[in-house]
Amino acid sequence: MYDPTLRDGQHAVRHQLGVAALRGYAEAADAAGIPVVEVGHGNGLGASSLQVGRAAVSDDEMLSTVREALRHSKMGVFMLPGWGTSDDLRKAVAHGADVIRIGVHCTETSLAERHLGLLAEQGAEAHCVLMMSHMATPAELAEHATRAVGYGARAVGIMDSAGHFLPQDVTDRIGAMVEAVGPLGVPVIFHGHNNLGMAVANSVAAAEAGAGIIDGCARGFGAGAGNTQLEVVVPVLERTGFTTGIDLYALLDAAEFAERELMPAPPVTGSLSIVSGLAGVFSGFKHQVLDHSGRAGVDPRDVFFELGRRQAIAGQEDLIVDVVAELSARKATPMSVSWRAVRAGLRSRGATEERAVTREARAWKRAETEREGGAGPVTIGAQDMAGRDRLVRVIDALAEVFADLSAGRTRSPARTIIEHGTHGEHGDPGPRRQLLAGTAVWERRGVGSVKITTLTPDNPDRGLPLIHGVVVLTDLDTGRITALLDGAELTAVRTGAVAGLATRLCAPEDAEDLAVLGAGVQARALVRAVSAVRPIRSVRVFSRTRARTETFAEWIRATAGHPDRPVEVSVCDTAKDAVADAAVICTATSTDDPTPLVAADWVAPGAHINVIGGTHEDAIEVDPALLASAFVVVEERAAALEDAGEVRAALAAGLIGVAELHELGALVTGVTGASAAGGRTSVFRGVGMAIEDTAAAAALHEAASGKPG
Repeated sequence: MYDPTLRDGQHAVRHQLGVAALRGYAEAADAAGIPVVEVGHGNGLGASSLQVGRAAVSDDEMLSTVREALRHSKMGVFMLPGWGTSDDLRKAVAHGADVIRIGVHCTETSLAERHLGLLAEQGAEAHCVLMMSHMATPAELAEHATRAVGYGARAVGIMDSAGHFLPQDVTDRIGAMVEAVGPLGVPVIFHGHNNLGMAVANSVAAAEAGAGIIDGCARGFGAGAGNTQLEVVVPVLERTGFTTGIDLYALLDAAEFAERELMPAPPVTGSLSIVSGLAGVFSGFKHQVLDHSGRAGVDPRDVFFELGRRQAIAGQEDLIVDVVAELSARKATPMSVSWRAVRAGLRSRGATEERAVTREARAWKRAETEREGGAGPVTIGAQDMAGRDRLVRVIDALAEVFADLSAGRTRSPARTIIEHGTHGEHGDPGPRRQLLAGTAVWERRGVGSVKITTLTPDNPDRGLPLIHGVVVLTDLDTGRITALLDGAELTAVRTGAVAGLATRLCAPEDAEDLAVLGAGVQARALVRAVSAVRPIRSVRVFSRTRARTETFAEWIRATAGHPDRPVEVSVCDTAKDAVADAAVICTATSTDDPTPLVAADWVAPGAHINVIGGTHEDAIEVDPALLASAFVVVEERAAALEDAGEVRAALAAGLIGVAELHELGALVTGVTGASAAGGRTSVFRGVGMAIEDTAAAAALHEAASGKPG
């Protein structure tokens, strides 16, 4: 038996288990004789982030806490390539992890090859689990299990990630895998989800088909309807004739501790869990489906079935936004359960189910209230800004606002910037941290915004975002505050979108090769934006931290491109290697240095460059000499003269004149045609303006409210 309560269960509490809870359950599980106790963020090593949720406790502290608590049981950890890195695996081994699982999509075992090889070199017990396994046939799973063993896995198995299987499905798949790898002495793993209430039955079927490792969580603790219930499956297996070696009474004590200390309520097989199981969709999508469908007035069940038709997998949360928007646009079936009907139905239900139904109904109620005009501000987080459709809406809104800015129809005062912490403890130069505030009004769209952000250059080294902040969107007619948006994510989205707009206006139509310097949140936004406006087929990346660059590259491989247009990703050893011959170049670093990161002679003639990094007005990413021969584009001349290091340096050196700075608004309206570039290299130097936040916030609020794009 393998117990992922302290890892998979984190999904149910948004990864907020604290040290005391981790230690207490680990000690109880150890006392029960559970062979392996797994711990970590719900998505595994290195996954704590704004995108999927920040854990209450760091990976290091989780591992050290549980390691100290376990006297007899082994400690297990989990990693998804793209979230975790090789360095995370080395740290886990150093913390004393006994079993390390690498999770991959069921037909993408090759993604685990490098990590399994590393673990074999480290002498760790490496397992490989094939996720969303209902999407593959028994023969395909057997083939991929064999590959994983060849890569170094000492156990292989499947996750029924959507809770879609019936016992015969499990028998067929586990049987095929046992036949393939059993003769090699490699045990097969089964991890069940309970969306259709079949997790225990499926686990027994797996054991009878020859599985050697069965997963189970205390009280079924996990996302959606939860996982195989550990304290049920253990005695059922014993009754069926298997031996687990687990003390039943101590196991029940551990389960009671888990219910009391880890979870607000045990998971239940609710309506949406059933639908996600039938549709074959990861049950962890539930909260996001409810949020997005509730705002758009779309039946969440329709969303799950459409996601299932498209074979959505974990990591494709952006697809939820797209599906909801499409269903809303074609006026999909209205929500079949109104708030009043749900509330009336509660009277005949038990207390536990009532809590689950209430959570679902609350999302629908929020949507109804907003449509009736009585709601407070909408909260728009990172997930609500995801998806290509929303990104394109932001790019289009920015084109409109720059046209208005160029015509003098909107106002965007300069930001207020306060620098602090410019000296270290001993008087030596320290990081130049900033507190920024910006306000703007877009009268034609009837909206205004206020943004407060902080910029802390040394945050990435601490594992924290470079930027934190909040944006307040207002209705100019009524004065109502209509939305509160995650300022850090909005900054990334709109900065990427501005670069996307510049790329749309300036880069060659057939530009396929992209180079990116930087590996942070902003670099990801640039990849999304440029890929939305040009047919990118290859991406070369470089940053000063190799591990972060590798993680960034894995993220691109996992998210960029389309099945008919794969993207080749390369990690480069130098900035020069990355930018050489690239058709589009993006720089997004946190440099505070006036020394260029990119030399002029590295850039291929006719390339387009988006320069958006640097932490203050004198920081330079690209050699100012390049501007002398390039077609130079800025958001607004006054803003560039104030904040753009390359522009300021080129003007000071007499390389260009102010008249050679072309504003985005002039390109959008056609006052200055892109043909004016005459085939020259084009350079867009962005510095960020408050009106961009207003336009982006307005577009995202409209999308979240279900307004057609």
